[in-house]
Amino acid sequence: MSPERHAQLMDAALREFSAAGYEQASLNRIIRQCGLSKSSFYHFYAGKEALFGTLVQEKSHSLRQLLQISEAGQMPFWTLVEAMMEQLGKLTVERPDLVQFGRMLYQPDLPAGEGSVVQRVLDEVTRWLATMLETGQSQGAVRDDLPLSLLVELTFAVLQALDRWSLQHVESFTGTSGAEMVQQQLGLLRRMLEPG
Repeated sequence: MSPERHAQLMDAALREFSAAGYEQASLNRIIRQCGLSKSSFYHFYAGKEALFGTLVQEKSHSLRQLLQISEAGQMPFWTLVEAMMEQLGKLTVERPDLVQFGRMLYQPDLPAGEGSVVQRVLDEVTRWLATMLETGQSQGAVRDDLPLSLLVELTFAVLQALDRWSLQHVESFTGTSGAEMVQQQLGLLRRMLEPG
């Protein structure tokens, strides 16, 4: 499949999965929007789940690259967190496809069971978050009066809630109000995670 055709297929799949959810998404609509024949599609993908998996992998990889996630410990913990949150705020304006992707990931009917592509992405984020928080603790920037595993679960739950809410309200934040919201969310995280 040519890179152009692949990009068309991924765009059509993103639109369909984010609008209809996974279960109600129509593979026929996706294929039709790209001008592909069914035989051409099935030459490259086993079905809807394989297409969904490729979409999640590619968009997750793209997001990681755009965030330019530094290795934990390369800069002060809160400086890194603030830089990442600001970058996410900018991406919501510059990359509507990533907003659509984020919204898709909160659909209730995703194939997210053990071993699924969604679960693998969540596991990767959890491992990265544990490394970040552990580094923050070693820098004295993150509290150490609670078990690390509890801090990871709490932080991940709060980050998901902030992300879900922000994705639902992204259109109402422009310029200064978007930057202010990033700072308010950062403040909430600091109050939860800083020592004392």
